[in-house]
Parts: sequence; C-alpha cells; structure tokens
Amino acid sequence: MPVSPCPVLLPNIVIIARHVNRSAPTTTVMCKWIRPESKSRLITLPQIRQLMETLHLKANDARTKVWMIADADRMNQQSANAFLKTLEEPPENSLMILLSTQPDRLLETIQSRCLRLNFPGDSSSTMKTEHQSWLEVFAQQLAVKDSGMLDRYKALDTLMEKLAEARHQIEDGLKDRFLGDLPNDAEPKIREKRDKELKAAIEGQYRRRRTDVFNALEWWLRDAWLLSLQAETSTLTFPDLAPATHALATRTDAGKLLDNIRLVEKLQRVLHSNVQEALALEVHLLKLNL
Repeated sequence: MPVSPCPVLLPNIVIIARHVNRSAPTTTVMCKWIRPESKSRLITLPQIRQLMETLHLKANDARTKVWMIADADRMNQQSANAFLKTLEEPPENSLMILLSTQPDRLLETIQSRCLRLNFPGDSSSTMKTEHQSWLEVFAQQLAVKDSGMLDRYKALDTLMEKLAEARHQIEDGLKDRFLGDLPNDAEPKIREKRDKELKAAIEGQYRRRRTDVFNALEWWLRDAWLLSLQAETSTLTFPDLAPATHALATRTDAGKLLDNIRLVEKLQRVLHSNVQEALALEVHLLKLNL
C-alpha cells in the first residue's frame, strides 16, 4: 500500500526530518505519516503494519527515518498493540512522533515509552482575536437578568453557529489540497481514497478546532468564577466582556460557577465518544448554572 504525501502534514514533517538529519551528507529525507482514514476515523492495523515495515527499511542518505502519527489516540486496540511491539524494540535511527489532543486515551504502556512534550494552545491574544466576538454574544445572552430557557437556546445557537463556521472554513481549506491535483479522469479507486482521506482530515481538524472553541468557553466561565471570588478585572482572560461576566458572577455562587467549568470539561469528553454533537451540546449547556 503506497504512501502518498499528506498535503497538510508533509511540510512540517520535512522540516523536522531535515533538522534531525542536518549532519547527513545530503538533504534527502525519509519521512512518512499516518492519520485516521477509515469511516470510523480510526488508525487501523494495516496502517501500523505499513509503518513497521517502512521503519525497518534502510534510510538511504538520511541517518534518521521520521514518522508522524496524527490523532494517535485514534488507534484501535489491534493497531495500538501492534504499535506497542515497535516501541518495545524500536529500529535504530528512527523517530516516531505521536500527535494527540487527548494523550490520556493512548494505552498507558505506549505513554510510558514516549517522551511527552506539551505544546500550548491558543495564546491569550490569539484566543481574543478568534473567540471574543462570538463569546460576547454568547455571554450577553446568558447574562440577561432572569434569563430563561429561550435565552439558553439562543446561546446554544450562537455556539453551534461558531462550530458550523469552523467546519466550513476547514472544508474550504482542505478540499483543494486533497482534490485539487486530481485529474478529471482519475481512477475511481484513487478518487475514493482521496475522498476518504479528505473526510478524515476534515473531521480531525474540526475536532481540534472544536476543542479550541470549548477551551475559550471554559476560560470565560473561569473569568466568571474569578469575579465571584472578588478577583481584579486585570486577571480576566476576556476583560472586555467584564460587564456580562460580572452579571453572571454576581447572581451565581462560586461553587456553581466552578461546576460550570467541570460541565464543559465533561462535555468535551462526551464528544470524543460516538454521540450526536447537537444533542450533547443541548443536554450539557442547558445544565449550566446561571
């Protein structure tokens, strides 16, 4: 099963591969990638077997072979066990990079054999640029005095519109990368394979973007909790939303506001299972303490 270059990941892999091979006699690099491709968005056993076979090949002029596994937590039980065998006896001169926003979902035996590096998400300034506008609408809808069920559903609509916007942006950004170079007379099997890769890539990037959205929501809920504890406005992540945040903080006690943060954390865990997104959002957001 040949490995085609990943339009999204390959540039980053090449940079890493060239760095670890900077003392090699040529700039030739050997780098491959794996990401979920099946309909269920799982990394399958055949993909892992392909990785294992490639890792045992000679690295040509490059001294180190580089593999990157995107959404590594999506390995099923069979593929995870097969990958574990590779980790137990790794080939010489090989570097395997596992990317995951949910590393705790990996087998503990895999985690224990990896060096874990944590990369921060959105910086405060980036978070404000990306999320403040929709959060302002969301906060005002929930900050209404004597807010009722209608206000909660309005806030839910605001959140779902933000998620829909994120998905559309991802789809528009990836379609040309995955399908743009396909000729009109491409074989059906090749087109079907690219379509599957596109769907998996869209879903993977959407889940990461969705995580960013909920992280921003958690930070705003944290702001409300801080204000309930008489914290200074300067400590808030979204100080420009202070009026609406303060309205929520003054009518809800600190314990319940902390429960709101835990509720959103639980929602994110639930969304990583096979549940309907809209239903999960409705069930959890209607439970917010306001």
